Amino acid sequence: MFPSNSASGYIAEPKFPLWQVAEASGVNVSAHDLRRTYITTAESADISVLALKALVNHALGDDVTSGYVQMTPERLREPAQRVCDKMKALCGVVTPTGENEAKLKS
Repeated sequence: MFPSNSASGYIAEPKFPLWQVAEASGVNVSAHDLRRTYITTAESADISVLALKALVNHALGDDVTSGYVQMTPERLREPAQRVCDKMKALCGVVTPTGENEAKLKS
């Protein structure tokens, strides 16, 4: 999800990027803090518990009904976008007009 020049191609150990955030902002956060924030934001955006668990790669549980639910990337795309939109709103990020349309066309 987070690309890197590492051998794996993604960030496996986030200490350095988190240190950079702390240096730039003066706020120390851990990967767990960011995960907790994501989950809390998802819940406040009315994301279903099953979708929320799938988005953070938690087991769906041993409930018989949840075992029948298929969580595909297409199914999770809209809930993930809702969490993103909610986080952007909470942070005061404004999307320039036309940017979403340009992304859809590319």
